[in-house]
Amino acid sequence: MNRMTLAYLIQDEKWLMLLRNKKKNDINEGKWIGVGGKIEDGETPKQGIVREILEETGFVCKNPVFRGILYFQYEEKEI
Repeated sequence: MNRMTLAYLIQDEKWLMLLRNKKKNDINEGKWIGVGGKIEDGETPKQGIVREILEETGFVCKNPVFRGILYFQYEEKEI
């Protein structure tokens, strides 16, 4: 099972979302998503999300708030 992070950045009742439009054969292509990605070996979930937010947005996140755990199950399909 892959460990992933996901964050929704909100300020002044505005949400920062990313449009998935660069990867080929992406099941999320054309969708607006939150910020996140894989947790690297040796990282905690908090370290992972802080790194992903910096990499994907340039923002420095000092105190992310943990809201819960999500589990996704996808059927494997050949693309």
